[in-house]
Amino acid sequence: MLRRVLCFIDAEPPSTKMLDFFSLTKRISVNLGGDPPVLVLARLPFGMSKSVVAGVRNMVRQHDLLFERLEVAKAMRAFICHRMSSGEELRAKLEWVESDLAVAQKAAVEGAEALKLAEGEKELIRIKVDKLRKEMDNMYFFDYHCCMKKNGITQDIPSLTSNDDDEVRGGPS
Repeated sequence: MLRRVLCFIDAEPPSTKMLDFFSLTKRISVNLGGDPPVLVLARLPFGMSKSVVAGVRNMVRQHDLLFERLEVAKAMRAFICHRMSSGEELRAKLEWVESDLAVAQKAAVEGAEALKLAEGEKELIRIKVDKLRKEMDNMYFFDYHCCMKKNGITQDIPSLTSNDDDEVRGGPS
């Protein structure tokens, strides 16, 4: 769209002088008289009507270019306003994401601390379980020996009573 508008391609400012539009005209001043003198200036063509038509066409083209420039300026203004508002939206989203990131980092740090505490407690519990297991084994062993003494058992292997005492004591014959 910008390439169609000549002001964005050619850096020449548009002409505002009437002589540029009507180069083949002559300026004539007419004094109408009166107490304060009234002067009328008119531009009349020197030659053919083609020069007048060309001048009018040039004015129409300048008019069209002016309105195209205005349309481009409006479009650029709308684009810039939209980009500025989207920039504010992006800035707001960035702040929101940064706050979420800070919360997530804080949660991760707290989770790591909780994990360390849980691992420490787990180790303490494991040590306590091992200690209790040893105490239980000692108690069972102690109860086992008490039971053996009470029942008159002198060896860890109980003796089996059988009818063939000789075979068992002497082994197979």
